[in-house]
Amino acid sequence: MIDDASEPGSWKLALELGPWRRIGKNTYTNEKNEMSETKIRLLNKTSELFDLSVTELAGNARYKYLMPARFAMYKTLRERGWSYPRIGKLFGGKDHSTIIHGVRRADYMIEKDADYAAKVKALTETRLAPTALTEEEVEEQLLAMRKKNGIPELEEDDDWLEDLIHD
Repeated sequence: MIDDASEPGSWKLALELGPWRRIGKNTYTNEKNEMSETKIRLLNKTSELFDLSVTELAGNARYKYLMPARFAMYKTLRERGWSYPRIGKLFGGKDHSTIIHGVRRADYMIEKDADYAAKVKALTETRLAPTALTEEEVEEQLLAMRKKNGIPELEEDDDWLEDLIHD
């Protein structure tokens, strides 16, 4: 984060952009970007595989016909190393125990139903990674935020990007 509190608006800029982290050479992302992008891709692919609408899957309804698809989404993210609380947070703040139950049910249904197992496998193989930002795109966003907050442009020799990005 920016340590220089004397620069007007600098803390606002850092707060609005959130904690950036490096995910590749000259490629950065933040958790807000990653979570929303993952959820969109996961909901779209699941709705396609299970022939349900995205609205139904993303909603709060607890109809029996929706549960296998939701369990498959939980299982997919768990297989990718997501924690139970993080998966719950992605799906509207569900408790981690709800996610644990869903993953266990998905495992049971995979053993009993080959069609369901094929759908979960296809979902697991789907590319859900967020669209990562290049260093230039991050710089563009930062410059836009600086202009919006009335912060003057930096000199070329200032290494301000590295101060904002957490490895």
